[in-house]
Amino acid sequence: PTPFAKGGEGLLYEIKAPKAYQKYVAKLYYSEKRTKEREKKIDYLALNPPAFVQQEAQQLAWPIAKIEKNGSFAGFLMPKVAGEPLEILCTAKLPAKLSTHWQRFAFGKPNALALRQRVCYNIAVALQELHAHRQYAVVDLKPENILIQANGIVSIVDLDSIEVFENGELKFAAP
Repeated sequence: PTPFAKGGEGLLYEIKAPKAYQKYVAKLYYSEKRTKEREKKIDYLALNPPAFVQQEAQQLAWPIAKIEKNGSFAGFLMPKVAGEPLEILCTAKLPAKLSTHWQRFAFGKPNALALRQRVCYNIAVALQELHAHRQYAVVDLKPENILIQANGIVSIVDLDSIEVFENGELKFAAP
């Protein structure tokens, strides 16, 4: 009943039941954001995922299904991805709340720079793969939309605000 995150377009909820859906998250749009155009876009994204949506070195929180409430479009379902916002690596000191496993990213630790470079590489690979077919363009890329795990795996989230192209023409604009 309580969202774990909220943004300018809607609220994010963990799915507790049924058990088969616990590996997913629901994004429910605010009522004024539930447009026919957005519904068409979510349908398109669910039917046309990039070929590499889930790989070992990166993941995309890609819309996989539309959610309806009382017969009307309400939001979408996407995979639950793990990690901390990339913002934690954008400050001079790591947040104290992080486990000791994260301390290897701390400036001054052996291999910290190499680990941070691996994170940058994983982000670049994910974006390159996503843009490679000239079908999608990420327009809302910021540290809070990239989650990182302590092992360097990255996940890009908030992909419903992506621009969609078909045959070189804009099909769905980004908000």
